[in-house]
Amino acid sequence: MYSQLQTKTRDRPDEKMITMESHLARLVKADKIDLLEAQKWANNVKCFIDAMKRG
Repeated sequence: MYSQLQTKTRDRPDEKMITMESHLARLVKADKIDLLEAQKWANNVKCFIDAMKRG
């Protein structure tokens, strides 16, 4: 299910569902949460890091 969510929401900002990692990355970029705190809650750290690198 997780891979389906990743595939179906990639590069689609209009999608209603996003992965936890993408949402955490958005919160960090908006200065709502700390980077280390977000990383602690990410299910997949590599995906979180990738989400942080994206625009």
